[in-house]
Amino acid sequence: QAGLAKEYLKVVWGALLQCASSALPEVSHPPLEFMAAYVNWLKRKAREEGGIGTEEVAGHLEPILVVIRTKVQYSQDCDPDSQGEEEEAQEEYRRELLILFKNITRMAPALALSFLQDTVGHVTAQLNLL
Repeated sequence: QAGLAKEYLKVVWGALLQCASSALPEVSHPPLEFMAAYVNWLKRKAREEGGIGTEEVAGHLEPILVVIRTKVQYSQDCDPDSQGEEEEAQEEYRRELLILFKNITRMAPALALSFLQDTVGHVTAQLNLL
C-alpha cells in the first residue's frame, strides 16, 4: 500500500503545488491542509525511523517552503493593521503556515536554513535594485 500511495503522490504532486500557490483561498487552502497533514506524517515517521529518509521526501519539502514563502505575504487588499474579519482570517492562515514551516525546519533544519539564506539573498538583491 505504501508503494501505491507514493505513486499516487507522484501523480498529483505538481497539481497540489499549483493549487496551493493559487491566489484564490478556496483553491489554495485544501492542498495546504493536505501538505500540513503530509508534513506531520513525515515528522512522525522521522521520529520513529531517525530521519526523513529518501531524497524524494526531502524533494517534497523544498517546494512546500516555496509555497509558504508565497502564501505568507499579505495580499494587496489586506491591511495588517486593520482589525476586520478578512485580516483576522489572514492572520490565522499565516499562523497555520508558520506551524507548517516550523514542522519542516524541525525535520530538515539544513534545508530550511539553506532556503532562508536563498530567500534573504533574493530579497537583498531586489532591494539593491530599488
